[in-house]
Amino acid sequence: INMSIPFGWKLLDGEFFHELIKVTSTEKEGNIVVAQGDIKAGTTIVLARGFDNGDTASVLCSIFEKKVSQDKQENMLFERMNNLCPSSISHSAEHYKKFHNDRDELEKLKQDVLPSSEGITIDDLILLEMKIDLNSLHHGLFPLASLFNHSCKANCVGYPSNEEDNVHEIRLIEDVQQGTQLTLNYLEERYWYLPVDQRRLVLSRRWFFECGCDRCTCVYDGEKYLESLNCNLKDCQGTLFLDTKSETFRCDKCQNFLPQNCSDELQTETYAQIQVAASEENIETQHQIYLSALNKINLHLNDKHWMKVVLFKRISETSFSLAQELGQADQEDEEKTKEFQEMAELHYKMLSLILNSESKIYPTYDYHISMIYEQLNYICGILFGEDSEEAQKNMNKMIEIRNVCGWMETL
Repeated sequence: INMSIPFGWKLLDGEFFHELIKVTSTEKEGNIVVAQGDIKAGTTIVLARGFDNGDTASVLCSIFEKKVSQDKQENMLFERMNNLCPSSISHSAEHYKKFHNDRDELEKLKQDVLPSSEGITIDDLILLEMKIDLNSLHHGLFPLASLFNHSCKANCVGYPSNEEDNVHEIRLIEDVQQGTQLTLNYLEERYWYLPVDQRRLVLSRRWFFECGCDRCTCVYDGEKYLESLNCNLKDCQGTLFLDTKSETFRCDKCQNFLPQNCSDELQTETYAQIQVAASEENIETQHQIYLSALNKINLHLNDKHWMKVVLFKRISETSFSLAQELGQADQEDEEKTKEFQEMAELHYKMLSLILNSESKIYPTYDYHISMIYEQLNYICGILFGEDSEEAQKNMNKMIEIRNVCGWMETL
């Protein structure tokens, strides 16, 4: 028995729990995972067995198969469900609301499908649903992994192990010192570059807590740029940062200030344009709408503003798709060749702007950052040649990051 693991859990076959980490209990956060010594980035700290993602019925069936299995290991995996939060259906009225209408469906499932559900009540099944909902990661439910708390700038990453089915690997993506809490980012990547109020809203609706991580409390300098504006006073190239206390944006150079709601209308109109573009089937029409939206906000919003990053990502995708189409055209068609070059250059520019923003708020050795370097390497190969210094620099950076965070072919 590893005494650093709570609830008396024994490691199952194929599981691993690093000797320099432990689970401890705190009054504010409950159980947290902390480092008991200094650990280097790239270290695998947990291998956790669990259940694949799927619809509620399939996950419940999978759990109950463990319950009735003759295999002790399978039984132990089922027993871990008892220790996961919530401990009762009354834990959160808001969370219970998500499932209280499932009673008829669960009754049918209990009678027709679930093996050995004798003595199990519908309330027990609803509680299991709530446990699955709260503790599932992007790829499934892994009780050992569910011990890790959330951070919007996590120092660990989790993904399916390439070595064995139903095993989740957790790896450090930052060097950590003794006493550091180890965290995972519960959010999908598409939410990472949103400002704190929007991230907190997603987290509270999905996991029923208000995030108080270092990033949400503005310990990281990059956070303030997500809602920053450009100062448009003559000869000033400063940045206006939001001051929530005074409810104003204030320039870091000339001290010019604007009311907090000064860009609300512009952002609302731009967001509506983004929604229109997303519903378009024609990629060229999409591309033009995104460019028009970017042109509208370009002078006003800082390049690291979250809405600009959304547009950089969308334009990066559409320009790449259009470049691929143009690349298949007749090489002797000079007009098509010129258009291809322009699209490739635009894709390169958008990727560079995305990297400039996300590198301020994402972990240094995050897999999503490596994907940008991979795309930059590819487009640099087209623009400057595969052996160019720029292409090789991006390739080397991608490899450096993936040697730490892992080569996640499964993502």
